Formats: sequence, C-alpha cells, structure tokens
Amino acid sequence: MQNRDNWKPKDFLAFLLLHMAYADNELSKSEMYHIANKLGADRAISMREYVQKIDPEKRLKIIGSKRKELYPTEYGKQTLLTHIHELCLADGEFSDSEKDILQKIEKIL
Repeated sequence: MQNRDNWKPKDFLAFLLLHMAYADNELSKSEMYHIANKLGADRAISMREYVQKIDPEKRLKIIGSKRKELYPTEYGKQTLLTHIHELCLADGEFSDSEKDILQKIEKIL
C-alpha cells in the first residue's frame, strides 16, 4: 500500500478511515471490523500497517492530495464524509478527538 501512485479508490478510503479511526490514538476492534467488513480484511490490515508509520500531519497532506484524484466530484467528497460518519458511529461514540479530526478533514477535502 505504500506506493500511492497505484492506489484505487478503496485503498484511499481505507487510508482515510484508518486515519480517522486513530483520531483518539487507538484503533478499536469495532472500527477495524467496520473497515475490514467494508473494504476487505487484507486491504484493512496492510493499510493499517502503512498508516501507523506516518504521522497525522503527513496523513492529512496525503488525504488532501489524493482525494481529488480518486474521488474528484462533490458527490465523491460527500461519499467520503458519509463513510467517515458511519465509522465514527461503529464503536458507539463520536468522541471529541474524532470531531476535531473530522473538521480538519472537511477543510482539506
């Protein structure tokens, strides 16, 4: 997953959702299950390893640069935001740290 030039939309979505899942500095089992169920376990696991290696500010830069390529329209942006909201509700709580990260993501999308 490290070669971002070959990412497909689902790879980007996995990256985005994992970045969001780490908003509170830990990935819950329910969040990982949600991502794996939606995008496949192999993709979720390999992308998790990649996301863990990158600091949050660099992840935001990647999100900002890849979104327009892989989800170029306003509909694409809204689709991503819907996926993020679903993830935030996967563990039953929408924490303050998740809300803060969501605001940053909304600005760069």
